[in-house]
Amino acid sequence: MKLTICGTRGSIPVFGKEYEKYGGSTSCYLIETSSMALIVDAGTGIINVKGLSQQNIPILITHSHIDHLIGLMSFEGLKDAHKNIDIYLAKREGLSPKKQIEKLISNPLWPCRIDDYPAKVAINELKVSGKELVFGDIKVFSMEADHPGGSTIYRLESGNKKIVLVTDHEHRDEQKTKELVSFAKEADLILYDAQYTQEEYERHKGYGHSTPEAGIKLKEMAEAKKLVFIHYLPAHTDSFIKDQEESIKKQYSESKDISFGYEGEVITL
Repeated sequence: MKLTICGTRGSIPVFGKEYEKYGGSTSCYLIETSSMALIVDAGTGIINVKGLSQQNIPILITHSHIDHLIGLMSFEGLKDAHKNIDIYLAKREGLSPKKQIEKLISNPLWPCRIDDYPAKVAINELKVSGKELVFGDIKVFSMEADHPGGSTIYRLESGNKKIVLVTDHEHRDEQKTKELVSFAKEADLILYDAQYTQEEYERHKGYGHSTPEAGIKLKEMAEAKKLVFIHYLPAHTDSFIKDQEESIKKQYSESKDISFGYEGEVITL
């Protein structure tokens, strides 16, 4: 499997010279095999996903908070009448997936509806922790995150490789942590929400985000091979994140398998 980080930022997109290395686009990840391509989240990073040749494109949405959905209306694939776009999203706050998407992509917030795009769009209700989804040679499993309003953690498997994507998740619930450790057991790659430093987290408990320290603990408990941090606070500049990375390298002996992801990074398993 090959994973491309198309957007690393949480909450809102940011821009400027201080964000050139790690990126300013919001949550989006492209997972590819030799025969399949699949997208997780449709933040502004999805605008960076171009040139997919396959006709059927699955898009898995963790949740419909705006930073994970705001790029969807500008996704290149929606403008191609030959594409089938299959969107998967859990029912939240009593709203169907389509109703959630239409809250953003419709008047007065946007001049057209999702159904008005040239591509053929199917919006499907994701049953979290339910039956696995299969897209070509990629299997998808899911579990609930600890996040206000709900969010989905995904595990993607192809061949003998496993990728676990943990964004918008808080680590305060011990039982949920045990479930996540089992869910991520021996993963080849974990992408983990690192929105806050430990000090910042103390002031933002209940916001539904995590820290690098919690991600490292998960990696160790799950015996995962590689850990990459994502979903950065908009205020965290390149220099800030670089300092975090250097600090972790000094603290942890296995730091060669721990890094802070950057927009455009390609990880091949």
